[in-house]
Amino acid sequence: MNPIRKTIGYADMSWNPVTGCRHGCAYCYARGIAKRFSRAYWSWGEDVAAQNHAVNRWPGNPYPYGFVPTFHPHRLDEPKRRRKPSVIFAVDMGDLFGEWVPVEWIEPVLQVIRETPRHHYLLLTKNPARYAEFELPPNAWAGTTVAGDDDGRRLLDLADATWPPDRRWVSYEPALGPFPTRLRVHIGWLVIGAQTGPGARPPRGRVAGGGDRRDDDCRRARVPEV
Repeated sequence: MNPIRKTIGYADMSWNPVTGCRHGCAYCYARGIAKRFSRAYWSWGEDVAAQNHAVNRWPGNPYPYGFVPTFHPHRLDEPKRRRKPSVIFAVDMGDLFGEWVPVEWIEPVLQVIRETPRHHYLLLTKNPARYAEFELPPNAWAGTTVAGDDDGRRLLDLADATWPPDRRWVSYEPALGPFPTRLRVHIGWLVIGAQTGPGARPPRGRVAGGGDRRDDDCRRARVPEV
């Protein structure tokens, strides 16, 4: 696991027993990190990229297949070794609930979460409908990402697939378009952030404004914004 309090702010540690993603978002920061620290994959060709992979410990190479979906079973026990109660961002270098991720990868991750109730875990996916396939542990917060109004369907899927409402959270990051405020979905927490890095698009208009309907709705519902 890696400490992230100084960079993310709302979590103590990141934990990545599964890495990689197939969504292909143009603004993805994780893909660049995985490519930078991968030492082997990039010379292997497209046949490797088309598959999922599972690896044992590979010293000095945290992303041996780059951003291709990869299961790292040797990382599963990392939260058990941390005695201090912590907020842990689970799989910030991938999408644990992507359609391409096998159940056989997801269930061991959820089991570790159940076995470490001293920690709180943040789950985040662009495919929140898949939460309904699993019994989520009580110490896990189920979240989804929206970048603008076009992603509103994810809020409805999150509400349909998870319970209780106060254990849902939404990452409005990067905030590239207006937040889908026309949808009435009960959540417990909203994280807001602009796009960062080279070529980042600054938030504009209602996205950047602090007095828009999104903020009013959060105040009325007593939903914390970060």
